Amino acid sequence: ANGAGADGLVKVTFSPQAPSTMTLAAASSSQIDLTWADNSSDEDGFSIERSTDNSTWSEVTKVAAGSTSYSDTGLSAGTDYYYRITSFNGFGYSAATSVAVVKTTPSASPATYSYLGMDQIFTVPTGVTSITVKAWGAGGGGAGSATGVGGGGGYATVSFAVTPGENLKITVGQGGVVNSESASYGGGGAGGTGKGTGAGGRHGSSGGGLSGVYRSSTALVIAAGGGGAGGVDDTSGSSSSGGAGGDTSGSNGAGVCLGGAGQGGGAGAGGTGGTATGTGATAGTAGSSNTGGAGGFSGTSAFYQVGGGGGGAGYYGGGGAGGVNHGSFKCSNGGGGGSSYQASGGTLTAGSGATPGNSADGDRSGAGQGGAVGASGADGRLIISY
Repeated sequence: ANGAGADGLVKVTFSPQAPSTMTLAAASSSQIDLTWADNSSDEDGFSIERSTDNSTWSEVTKVAAGSTSYSDTGLSAGTDYYYRITSFNGFGYSAATSVAVVKTTPSASPATYSYLGMDQIFTVPTGVTSITVKAWGAGGGGAGSATGVGGGGGYATVSFAVTPGENLKITVGQGGVVNSESASYGGGGAGGTGKGTGAGGRHGSSGGGLSGVYRSSTALVIAAGGGGAGGVDDTSGSSSSGGAGGDTSGSNGAGVCLGGAGQGGGAGAGGTGGTATGTGATAGTAGSSNTGGAGGFSGTSAFYQVGGGGGGAGYYGGGGAGGVNHGSFKCSNGGGGGSSYQASGGTLTAGSGATPGNSADGDRSGAGQGGAVGASGADGRLIISY
């Protein structure tokens, strides 16, 4: 806002700087503690908003200028709560902090985490010194048509010591998306872009995201995602499946089509990307720590132009498959599955085909299944018992 002062000079005023670095901690089954950084010297206060679905928001309260913490009470046990904070003064509101989410302590063990599209937090309850984690990585996306399916996610379980009150970061992977040029949340590699004119879904499908628990940036347990199926430029014939998420090694993508299949991630390195076929087509990228490689681009000159499948995420991600640009072959290959990890004394179980590891466990609830033809993969799942 602008205005002339008594001295005749124009004075410019602004809404305050936005707060930042908001952190959340579940203090109990009914209380969440918030802290943030105050980056402004001219706010009148802070507005704290809350949501249970990251869509419909309501203001919890306003707190005084200079505040950097607040305790939100009267909440429901075992419930995900999202928060954002703005600063304000007489000239308006700042931008909001990045949204963060935390689950209040369940009234009883276990705590179950599903895919939400952002990092989540587990605050270790009072008196708890050890937890057991069961995790399924997400399934890769299936092919747009023909026969290719997404790879099933890997499974990991382990128990480890914790400190009451500490925050652990939780990631729950998104299922790979059919015919998707975008990465999946949790590190699943993007499907390669396809430019063909035929039917069936020409982009590769994305790989599944990993599910895991981290202390700061250090992984404690990771269940790998499955690779995405290759693109296909027809509604009949064959298409290649993604590799399943592994134990210490992920499965390679299927190689029934042209272009190199993505290789599975290993215990110490990501899977290599598949080679390209045809003028202008590109190779898939290699997987890396926590991330699957992207499928290769198809090029544009031939009639059948199909992108490669994306690699599944993992401790080390699977490689993306190479793109294909060809006059008669209509499909590309699948991305590799990622590798799983546990710090010590746990168990890793690889997926097989589209089926996730430890698939018969009643706690799985459908998590980690590779996508069928024309369908996206199932999201991951993570359960903490104490």
